Amino acid sequence: MLGQLASGTQVTWYADENGWAKIDYNGTKAYVKADYLADVSGDSTQDTSQSTNSSANLSQGQEITLANTVNVRESMSETASKVAVAYAGEQVTVIESYADGWTKVNYNGKQGYCKTEYLQ
Repeated sequence: MLGQLASGTQVTWYADENGWAKIDYNGTKAYVKADYLADVSGDSTQDTSQSTNSSANLSQGQEITLANTVNVRESMSETASKVAVAYAGEQVTVIESYADGWTKVNYNGKQGYCKTEYLQ
């Protein structure tokens, strides 16, 4: 256990996985039961902080125009084989965003994985 969140504490909610929310807890990625969190931002995303750099903003079917060149990989690993290289200005379509910081995308008819932080 890393610690406890006091009621009303705002956190960055990165992703949901099997009822658990991946959050930022004092600079460390941590998990908390999603049932204990509430969206207080007034919009439909899960991000409960003022941050806009969160994978919670990624939803299935969303098209993202890349700000930077990214590697599209065969699996969720930085050492996995590249399926493709997607260049800045091109688009990828979100298939699914995972709590461990990876997002499955469709790029030019190919499916693969990108680090979620590079899709912001």
